[in-house]
Amino acid sequence: MALFGGHFNRKPRQFEYRPLYYDPEKEERERRRRLMKLRSDMENAAEEGGEAVEFEDEPVRPGDIIRRKLGADREFRAEMERQRKRKNIRTIALIFILTFVLIWILNSAM
Repeated sequence: MALFGGHFNRKPRQFEYRPLYYDPEKEERERRRRLMKLRSDMENAAEEGGEAVEFEDEPVRPGDIIRRKLGADREFRAEMERQRKRKNIRTIALIFILTFVLIWILNSAM
């Protein structure tokens, strides 16, 4: 019977549960830390750009940071798309010009 897999006994799967504890003070500290970092990043960007930065005293709602990150990601992707289109237009224009130069050289050689 060992030929048919009778010698292999599977052990039952183990249940791995790690309890998660909610610490409101820690959440508030992390939220304030993220907000301070975001504000300092905005101030640094404003100093480099020469723009004034104003902060509203409105509390940060759940999901605001994620929305900002998604918005920044969307802007980055849009900028990359614009750069790609500009490169493609330049390449097409270069090929077009080189084609006309080649035709002109071949016609003038005859």
